[in-house]
Amino acid sequence: MNSVSSNPPGFGRRRVGRHSVGRRSSGRRSAAGSDRGVLLRWSSGLFVLIGALLLILGSCGSQSGPPSPGSDAAGSIGEPSVAASSSAAPSSPPLSAGDDPATDTPGNSPSAKPSSTGQPGNTASSKPAGSTPVASKPASSTVANKPATGATAPSKPRTSIVLPSFDTPPIKGPVLSASPPVSIAIPAINVQSPTQKLGLMKDGTIEVPPLEDTNATGWYTGSPAPGALGPSVILGHVDSAKNGPSVFYSLGTLKPGDEVSVNRGDGSVAVFKVDGVRQYGKDNFPTEVVYGNLNYAGLRLITCGGTFDPKSGHYESNIIAFASLVSSH
Repeated sequence: MNSVSSNPPGFGRRRVGRHSVGRRSSGRRSAAGSDRGVLLRWSSGLFVLIGALLLILGSCGSQSGPPSPGSDAAGSIGEPSVAASSSAAPSSPPLSAGDDPATDTPGNSPSAKPSSTGQPGNTASSKPAGSTPVASKPASSTVANKPATGATAPSKPRTSIVLPSFDTPPIKGPVLSASPPVSIAIPAINVQSPTQKLGLMKDGTIEVPPLEDTNATGWYTGSPAPGALGPSVILGHVDSAKNGPSVFYSLGTLKPGDEVSVNRGDGSVAVFKVDGVRQYGKDNFPTEVVYGNLNYAGLRLITCGGTFDPKSGHYESNIIAFASLVSSH
């Protein structure tokens, strides 16, 4: 007697068929999951690529520069006095409105051109101080004919001219005799720097401290010596692409009241107090405020700042610290 299967004929095959169908469905689900994984990976890669492109584009745009002075650093800076002694004014202002005072551009060192115009207290058409204007001769028609008998002779033309007088503002604060600077110290920003002399180059541009010397400052010899009457000008680099931050990188963090000491060639030390720190766009450089005549011993510390533009290779602004002499020892 044949044994009888406990399952109806074909049931096993149907069960196998179901299992087979189940395996095929699982395969489709696995394939779909794999496709989704690949899509997610591609999407993630695309987002990473877009982010990298944005970073690259951002690096090609403007970059933030060194610290800028805050509103609490503006202080009160002395305005120039055009009536002050002309000997206090720099012989030739080294900067025009758009120039770079210390050429503090990473990897570049173009020099700032002196401005032939806007020199404090002088104009191209003005005569030297103390010169006497020459009176013009009377017109020939006034002397061609003698007056008729009995007529009143015409009065002679005046040959003297009364010159206006200007009051010279009294000198404020201590003033030292001229002596070139040797070094400068600014404790608030950890500056202790040798100071060299900066003149004008053959092309009329101002010399600058060596870019590779990150601790060098320079005194523009066309300005008064620090401590003497007038605005003394000292320049310093802010940074460079090769060497990083330079001596005046933190100039914008100075505050009114901070001390600046300048060691001078005669052995004396001129002590200044910061009056204020300002930032100016290079297209609006305050030539008169920086280089104008003063009735006190002033100091201007100048560097670059603001935003660095890689396209032009220059910072877009200047940072200037204004200071006044308070003592010496």
